[in-house]
Amino acid sequence: MFFSRLGYHSSPGFHGEEAYARRIGRHAFPRFHLYVHGPGSRSLTLNLHLDQKRPSYRGSHAHAAEYDGSAVEAEAERIQQALTS
Repeated sequence: MFFSRLGYHSSPGFHGEEAYARRIGRHAFPRFHLYVHGPGSRSLTLNLHLDQKRPSYRGSHAHAAEYDGSAVEAEAERIQQALTS
């Protein structure tokens, strides 16, 4: 799979979406989390964010995430370069 070459592994997604995560360090968090919309079609949409920590409450999906900022922008650029090369 393409995303595994970038250091991502399969991660549970919502409602059957494809999702991948990439740890930044040796711990589970922080990590980049990537949702893939439209796999197998001509149009692919990626939703990338940085999970700072795991959800606070059992059964909750709410977490501390960053959807912009220099780290997210740099990772998005890295993915885009890999997609176009």
